Amino acid sequence: MIADIKTHFGKLVVSRDKEPTFLGMDLKFKDNCKVHIGMTGYIEEAIALFGEDVSENVKNLATKKLFVVDKNSKPLVRTVVAKILWVENRSRPDIELVISFLCT
Repeated sequence: MIADIKTHFGKLVVSRDKEPTFLGMDLKFKDNCKVHIGMTGYIEEAIALFGEDVSENVKNLATKKLFVVDKNSKPLVRTVVAKILWVENRSRPDIELVISFLCT
């Protein structure tokens, strides 16, 4: 299969590591033919770029205050929103509503 892919796409890098990182996703291949996908490092990078304390625990991100915009707050860094959008698309569909609002 790899030879067929190389024929079509040209040179490529093949990794047989059990825990590779690919496009911000930490992949862990289990012995029972399952894959665990995590993005902790990528999320931590986005939090560091954000630069504010986000250590408060919440049960639900979509509260009544979600659509209330604080006119005195500084604008979000687009890189942070883009990173979290990537996380939402790859591993956290539960944050879609919040990210959609941030993208507006």
